[in-house]
Amino acid sequence: MCTFIKLSNIKKIICIILMSVKLSKTFLKLKQIKIPQWFKILVSIVLIWILLRDVDWQEVWLKLKLVPIWVLVFYIVCNLFAVFLISIRWGVLIPVDVNRQSIRWLSHSSYMGLFYSLFLPSSIGGDVAKWGLSYRSGVKRSRLATSIVMDRVIGLISTTIMVILVIILSYVVLRASIPRAILQLSMITSTLVFFGIIIWFGITKIPKSIFYKTKLSTIAQYPKLLEITKKSAVLSLIISCVAQLIASYCLFLLLGRLGVNLSFLQFMLIFQIISIVSVIPISFGGFGTSEITFVYLASLFGADYQASLIYVAISIPLRIVTTCLGGLIGTMLSKT
Repeated sequence: MCTFIKLSNIKKIICIILMSVKLSKTFLKLKQIKIPQWFKILVSIVLIWILLRDVDWQEVWLKLKLVPIWVLVFYIVCNLFAVFLISIRWGVLIPVDVNRQSIRWLSHSSYMGLFYSLFLPSSIGGDVAKWGLSYRSGVKRSRLATSIVMDRVIGLISTTIMVILVIILSYVVLRASIPRAILQLSMITSTLVFFGIIIWFGITKIPKSIFYKTKLSTIAQYPKLLEITKKSAVLSLIISCVAQLIASYCLFLLLGRLGVNLSFLQFMLIFQIISIVSVIPISFGGFGTSEITFVYLASLFGADYQASLIYVAISIPLRIVTTCLGGLIGTMLSKT
């Protein structure tokens, strides 16, 4: 009886994995659907206009003058340093021999990817730029592509881990309540990430022959490229958590100076949901979608609405400055 149950469970798991692979073929077809650039620009303009139409620009200027210069510099430097850490994480996942030369091209591609994400659809556009700029690395293009996918997934997993810890801390240790909408969104995204990990692990174990039999020969070469060692997975998760904590803390510090009354734990919950929204390719460079999501979620925690709008008004030029500096650093690294 036990043997029968085990065999049936194995068959169910195989069926689920095969279904997920077939779905991936559908997603590949959907990726071919191109959203016009003018539409993305329009979406960004409309969303930003909705947010900023009621902003008192005189108050924005007064709030900005109250923010010390060192906070703004610290914000930019921390974000650029986080990009450097993410480039190291990417190197762990490829993997490459970590030396001076490899760190240079990893950093160059990452900083230029940050710059191009300003003009490309969603934050994924920067990943495409990273892949295109890494042609001189000596690594196979297929391996580069799958490593960038893994890099994005590892970032999402690390964010999810931190969110789960925040929820546990909030409920068990601090006895703090979390708005139902945010809790539900966090749990949904965490569950999706959990099932994504299972599917990811399952796909890497499927023999090539099954892909050919299911007429998925075009992706038969990729599953094995998605495999990573336990050491690489743990190290990349640690680097990712450190990078995200640095980036989120400097942003949290800026929010505090602008009067957005959120605790760090509350902000981390919002941070995870925004990281999901930012990859939706319906806006120009991700502008508008992330900002409107932040304002809505912050309001659920009772954050001051006007202060949140002031942050949005300031964050857009700060993001442009940061990405442009990233492009400058990337250009300098390409010449050294």
